[in-house]
Amino acid sequence: MKKTKKHYGLFVLLALVLIFSSCRKNNNSITEEEFLTVKVDGIEITLTSAVITVPASKDYYTMIAVGDNEMIQFHSLGELKVGTITNVRDTTIYMYSVDSKSWISDGILLDGSFTVTKITDNYAEGTFHFKGLYNLDSSYKVLTDGKFKAAIKPL
Repeated sequence: MKKTKKHYGLFVLLALVLIFSSCRKNNNSITEEEFLTVKVDGIEITLTSAVITVPASKDYYTMIAVGDNEMIQFHSLGELKVGTITNVRDTTIYMYSVDSKSWISDGILLDGSFTVTKITDNYAEGTFHFKGLYNLDSSYKVLTDGKFKAAIKPL
């Protein structure tokens, strides 16, 4: 159990580093082709900025979609490829954030999946769903019918 918490902590730390490093402004502007739509507790939202970052090693990837005050993230160890990834302990994290609250599905107790249906040199498309927990008040958010088209950017 202690080893699992250590791995989880390291994975969360890595995810946070990736978040902040991928949010830097650069000359690769997002076009209007990128999008993410999802129902959060039954209410549909649309985020117009969606990017998947992949390092040269291609051994993990991160998708971040940002709106006015909302953000959805998916982090996975492994290569970005067509197929479905369900929550797997210590290898995937799903996160939905509004303002300063984040509901997280860590692959241990909560349901979730991320499916890539198409990949080109510049984009990935797919679907997702997950249930996230906000630890401070034990509340849940259920995200369903998620669809995305995200630009692929090297780190």
